[in-house]
Amino acid sequence: MKFTFFATAALAATIKRSVAGPDDIAALNSLINGTLQGVNQQIPTMIQNGHFDPLAVVAVGSTPPKPVNLGFCEADAEAGYTLTNLIGLHTLQIDHATVLSAIINDTTGNFAAEVQAAIKPVSIAMDFSGYITSHCGLIHTKEALNGNVAIQSLDIALNANVFFDTSNGFAVAQATLEGIQITYGQIDVTFDGFAQIFNPLLEFITSHITGRVKSQLLDQLDTLIKPYAQKAINAKLPIQLA
Repeated sequence: MKFTFFATAALAATIKRSVAGPDDIAALNSLINGTLQGVNQQIPTMIQNGHFDPLAVVAVGSTPPKPVNLGFCEADAEAGYTLTNLIGLHTLQIDHATVLSAIINDTTGNFAAEVQAAIKPVSIAMDFSGYITSHCGLIHTKEALNGNVAIQSLDIALNANVFFDTSNGFAVAQATLEGIQITYGQIDVTFDGFAQIFNPLLEFITSHITGRVKSQLLDQLDTLIKPYAQKAINAKLPIQLA
């Protein structure tokens, strides 16, 4: 994988060798955002080469027993499920990057900056399968579960600590990916052929699956994709900007 960056030496020269004030931040923002076209061109390949889209297994789990009011009785319900075949992450694209803060070494002119990258909203989907059981007096039921989870809009922000070396032009000498923040849009859970008379059971499992999707997706991005992206970035350092 090769990153291609776009910036001009004239723009790099506008960055002052003093305290990182508004003009310094603006110049850094211009330099960094000038690289995004090249970075975005490489993201789909990186995601698919890492086998993150489709992602075969997202989560396997079960719910603890919980009382559910079925109207005619209160049942003890529990469920087991597997979330699989996550698709959509290959469409991730960085919308813009913002320098949150920067420190300049007055002797060398090098910069250390905290940068936040905002990802364009994406839509993703995954399948699920499993079962749900309920016990209500002498009535014991077990239903198979199959369906789909769709997230209409997933907003992702990624923070990074970036060190810029100015000894020979302007280059990214080090970049360390830090925290990931996710904002979820509407999450739709669709069941295939599950009896509608058990709506309270549907609400029970829908609530649990929705919560698990949120926690597991953040975990997958943080523990799988972020280290993979960090390794890819490290392999390309230093990255000459101007």
